[in-house]
Amino acid sequence: MIYTRGYYWNDYIASRSLWPLLDLAIARYTSKPEPWGNPGDEDKLRPRDWREWLFWQWSADGNGRGAEFGAQSNSIDLDYYNGNQDDFDDEFGDGGGMLLEERVAKLEVDLELLKTEARRHGWEV
Repeated sequence: MIYTRGYYWNDYIASRSLWPLLDLAIARYTSKPEPWGNPGDEDKLRPRDWREWLFWQWSADGNGRGAEFGAQSNSIDLDYYNGNQDDFDDEFGDGGGMLLEERVAKLEVDLELLKTEARRHGWEV
């Protein structure tokens, strides 16, 4: 999963075919009905390598609602999930019926893809 803001991504990260294989968690602090805001804003607010987001962090301070969610701090992130409860359970719940060994193998493949991309940028892994 990649967590980023559209402006940052579009200004500093090179497009690669690998990126859309990973889920997008977008940081965009707005109360608009979706993270891209008003029509016409999408091109500058959406990271160019994705069409859809999986998580949208729409608030970084929780609007003073921390206690409502059982947090000791009022400053909590508030996020939306782009799916329904069954989708969420399949992805993050009991593993969607996937055996632990299968989940670990998938994570190892994803990690190797990320390492390859990092090395391509000359980053130390």
